Amino acid sequence: MPAHLNCSRQLLAAGEHQNHGTLVSNVVVRKVRFALLLPFLHLLFVAPPFAHQEVEKWKFLAMRQQVEDYEKARSRLAVQPGGASWNLCSEVRPTSTDRLVLGAETPTAVLVGQSSSECAHAVLQPLLQRLKYRMTVTRRELLVASLIFFGIVIQWSLVGYYLDRRRGKSELLRPWSVPVAIITATGILMAPATFFPTLEPIDDIGGVVAALTWAVLVLMFISSSIAWSIRAIRRWRTEVVSLHR
Repeated sequence: MPAHLNCSRQLLAAGEHQNHGTLVSNVVVRKVRFALLLPFLHLLFVAPPFAHQEVEKWKFLAMRQQVEDYEKARSRLAVQPGGASWNLCSEVRPTSTDRLVLGAETPTAVLVGQSSSECAHAVLQPLLQRLKYRMTVTRRELLVASLIFFGIVIQWSLVGYYLDRRRGKSELLRPWSVPVAIITATGILMAPATFFPTLEPIDDIGGVVAALTWAVLVLMFISSSIAWSIRAIRRWRTEVVSLHR
């Protein structure tokens, strides 16, 4: 057989194999529902560290309730001599689970907080603080935990739905899937630090990387929304002009 014919057959076979691999990959991507997969993955690696931290907190709930009952009865906060209030949060370092939620679940942490701690800085924190003497410590712990898990499901369902809308168009899906994959992979690497303190350096670095990637992803969503709005306005103007002709 001539050498050039043999080379052509090999190239053709390689091309068919590559096309088959691409076809299989596209079929797998089309079957995956990111709106279901992403919330499940994030709950899978966030739930164990979060549950471990909550179990440790529940050992002291009775003591915390007694302290709050005493403060409520006295209707005043303890102050240092000279009238300067003691800022406990300045001496509290976020736990590994707190850094995991802050990094991998940044929108939820910004809205609700990374935990039920009074030192959590979040949009809803002032509202949650108003419930301090109106709800028991146990109920507040359950409320904040539920809000955090509900926030994780909502945020990743929305991101997954956005990715599903771009299914079948790799040039549109790839730019969005990269930051999502980085955040998810970083969160998976950060999760074991709750159980293995020697991994805390990875937790610190991963939290920064995930939070910065979230910032990039949010900017991408904002720019995409602005571009979509501009196209919609132009389309509306074109339709208005065509109707007046």
